[in-house]
Amino acid sequence: MNHFCRLSLAGLLLSGSTGFAAVNPLPGWYVGLFGGGGYTQPIKFNVAPNLLLTGTYPYYISPTNLDLSYKGMGNAGGQVGYRCSKFRFEGEVVYNYSGYKKLQVQNATFGTYTVPSYSHSYVFHLNGQTSMVSGLVNVYYDFFTPDGDVTWMPYVGLGIGYSYIENNIKFYYNNQQVFPVTGSELGKENGSSSIAQAILGVSYLLDDYTSVGTDLRYMRTGNVTLIPKGRFGVANAVEERMTMVAWNVNFNFTFDQPSS
Repeated sequence: MNHFCRLSLAGLLLSGSTGFAAVNPLPGWYVGLFGGGGYTQPIKFNVAPNLLLTGTYPYYISPTNLDLSYKGMGNAGGQVGYRCSKFRFEGEVVYNYSGYKKLQVQNATFGTYTVPSYSHSYVFHLNGQTSMVSGLVNVYYDFFTPDGDVTWMPYVGLGIGYSYIENNIKFYYNNQQVFPVTGSELGKENGSSSIAQAILGVSYLLDDYTSVGTDLRYMRTGNVTLIPKGRFGVANAVEERMTMVAWNVNFNFTFDQPSS
């Protein structure tokens, strides 16, 4: 009987130590996915005189400021990285989508509002988006104690890279597209720009190999061409930077096996 009790006690102790085994992030290669949404900062820019906004119902403006605002932003992407102690070095590919909300031109609002034109009123609607595909190289620093029991792991990161950006804008009058004409690429503009991001987040380690986390990312591009020189009579190209703030949920899995 005593022998049986001793074996039972030993089994409980062994199972307890296994159930509460320390969790540590393993060094080596990992892959992951992430996605979320956020905010795209409105873009303010200047235009030259006689900017023609629509072909069917012209609306000319003098030199003035324009304000393009967005409904919101969604993004999704993946990463491949390598962990070395508290540092992670990572390659990331991400797709961002920001739908237009409205374009403010002096007292005229292109969105869901009525736009006055001379002595008449026309119901114009705006539709379009800015889409972006980016490749970045990130460096992270994870805050944890090596050889300790790590469950929650805060981290910070910085990244730089390059983006392909496309702006596509259309105007409608009484639900009929008036600019650009159907089949025309006049309302579409694309190009490339540098991009940088700062990251602040926290990971939860499910085990030595797997983690889920969440982070906040501040992203900013270099100059993006909104209207090229000469289009609509614009004297100089209209270029501005884009700024985005995203909240993401991520998943990482380490596929390197520890050396024996």
